[in-house]
Amino acid sequence: MQQLPSAHLPNAVAAPLFVTGAPEANAAAAPLFITGAPEDWLHPQSAQHNGLLVKRPFSGAFDEHHPEVDSAMWRFHKSELRLGYGVMRAVKNGNPAELATGLHASIGDLLAEAKLPEPLSRQIYTDACSLGKVVGSM
Repeated sequence: MQQLPSAHLPNAVAAPLFVTGAPEANAAAAPLFITGAPEDWLHPQSAQHNGLLVKRPFSGAFDEHHPEVDSAMWRFHKSELRLGYGVMRAVKNGNPAELATGLHASIGDLLAEAKLPEPLSRQIYTDACSLGKVVGSM
């Protein structure tokens, strides 16, 4: 599975886009399976698409936090230049309990390092845990 960056969607936030299988194997498949929840990616019809996308409207709920996000991006960029890698944590995809424990700890560590405002951190934490569990079970 290949991860592509999120597309910019006006008045909505898109989760990372995942492309499934080899491109030649999916030539006849519909381009995107668009849902409102990552759990929907587990439905059989999702396999008939080239990519999976979660799209949800936030209606500007986090727009006020742009300066804090920019600051965190700069800190992570400096870390990448200094250490040779960016924001990265390894999580073992074992049984569901191990995966959940690893995701919660790793995402919590990353958010502590990011120092984002609490409402934004809480939303990112919830989304990242949900995405990680679904992708881990695919």
